[in-house]
Amino acid sequence: MNSGATPDKPVLDSKCDDVNRGEALLIEEMRQELADSQSRINSLRIELQRAENEVYKIERLWEILLREKSSQKKIAKVAYLAISCIIPDVIKWLLRPLTRSLRRIFRRFETSTQITAYQVRLAPAGQPQKRVLHAIANFKTGGSSRLVVDIVEGLGHLYQQEILTGFIPAPIAYQGVAARECRSPYEMAAFLKRFQPDILHVHYWGDVDFGWYDKVFRAADEVGCKVIENVNTPVVPYRSQLVQRYVYVSDYVLRHFGRSGESSIVIHPGSEVEFFSRKGASDSPENCIGMVYRLESDKLSLQSIDVFVEVAKRRPSTRILIVGDGSFLDPYKEAVLAHGVANSFSFTGAVPYAELPNIYAQISVFVAPVWKESFGQVSSFAMCMGIPVVGYKVGGLEEIVDDNELLAPVGDSARLASIIIKLLDDRKMRHLIGEKNRLRVQSLFSVEQMIKKYETLYRNVIDECK
Repeated sequence: MNSGATPDKPVLDSKCDDVNRGEALLIEEMRQELADSQSRINSLRIELQRAENEVYKIERLWEILLREKSSQKKIAKVAYLAISCIIPDVIKWLLRPLTRSLRRIFRRFETSTQITAYQVRLAPAGQPQKRVLHAIANFKTGGSSRLVVDIVEGLGHLYQQEILTGFIPAPIAYQGVAARECRSPYEMAAFLKRFQPDILHVHYWGDVDFGWYDKVFRAADEVGCKVIENVNTPVVPYRSQLVQRYVYVSDYVLRHFGRSGESSIVIHPGSEVEFFSRKGASDSPENCIGMVYRLESDKLSLQSIDVFVEVAKRRPSTRILIVGDGSFLDPYKEAVLAHGVANSFSFTGAVPYAELPNIYAQISVFVAPVWKESFGQVSSFAMCMGIPVVGYKVGGLEEIVDDNELLAPVGDSARLASIIIKLLDDRKMRHLIGEKNRLRVQSLFSVEQMIKKYETLYRNVIDECK
C-alpha cells in the first residue's frame, strides 16, 4: 500500500503549491485594489476639501457684498477673497510667502473692534511633565478657544501644553500661551515630531474647517499620535483609529452625533462661578435684556434680532444690550433703525473677557435666539449671575436651561418675546429662576468640575497607551 501511495505525493504537493500561489496572488491583487481604492479616496477627499474651501470663499464673498456697508475694510476683504478664488493652485503655492504676509496685514479687518488680549494665567510647572498639544482651527475669541484656555490654566502645573491652529487673529485674542499657526500637513507633521505630544487634543468643528482638521489627522497618523477628540459643535466627529476618546460638550451632541460602541464621554464646558457672580438678589437689575455672542451665522441668523425688536415695540421702556461683533452687526443695526426702535438698543461691539461680568450685571433676562447650539457657555455665564436664560428650543440649550417654559419654538420670535415680557413683569419669578440657575451651574457646569474630568481623562489615556 505504501509503495502504491508514494508516486502520488509529488502530484499532491504540486497541486498544493499551485493553490498557495493562487491564494497569494489573489491576496496580493486584493491588497493592490485596496491600496488603489484608498488612493482614490484620498484624492477625492483632497478634491472635496478644495471644493469646500472654494465654496466657503464664494459664500463669504457673497455675504460681504450683500451685508457690509461700503468701506476700505469691505474693499480689502472683497479683493482678497476674489483674487484667492481665481488664482490657480500652482501659483498660490509659489506665492505662499507673500500670501502669509498679506493675511497678517488683512487680519485687522476681520473685526471692527479691537479688544485687549486675555492674559492666560499659567501655574508653576511641576517636573517631570507630560505634553499635550491642542489643535483648534482658529484661536479667536469664542467658546472652544475659551475651553482650551481653561484647560491650559487648570492643568498647567501637570502638563506642558501648546496650541496648534490654522489661524491666529491680529490683534491676538489670548497671550501668554504658546500657539503656532500651521496650514500645511508637512508643517504640522514636522511640529508634531519636534513637540512629541503624549496627547493630541483636537477640538473639532467640522463644516468649513474640515479640510484643516483632515490635515491634522493625516499628520498625526504619520507621526503616530494618540488623540482625544472634542466634538464642540453639532457635527459628526472626524472618525479615526487614532482617537482614544470622543468627548462631547453636551448630552445632546452625543445623542445626535455620537455612535454606539465608541469610547465616548460628555464633559460640559466649565464656567468660573466666582468670577461670574453677583452679591445678592437685590443687585439684580430691572428692565434690561441682552445677548452675548459672536454675531455670525454659526449660531445666529439675520432673524435673531427679531425677538429684540418685538420686545422693544411691545415694551418701549426696556433697554436692550447686544454684545459682540461680526458680520451681522451692521444688518442688526439697520433692522432696529428700520423698525424705529433704535433708542432702545445699545450695541457694544466685542468686549474683553474681564469685562463680561460687568456686562452681565446689567441684564435682567439673557436671551439666546440661536438656530444651532451644542452647549452655549455664554448662557451658563448668565446662570452664574443668577439671570434667567430664555431662547429657542434647539440643540443643547434645552439641556442647559432645563425648563421648557422658558423656550419657544425655533424662529417664533413673538412667542419668545412673550416669555421675556412675562419675566420682566415678574421680579419674584426672575429671582426664583435665577437662584435655580446659580445652583445648577455650581453642581454641573463649574470650571473646577470640568478640569477634574479632563485631568482624569488625560491620565487614563496616557496610562492606557503605555
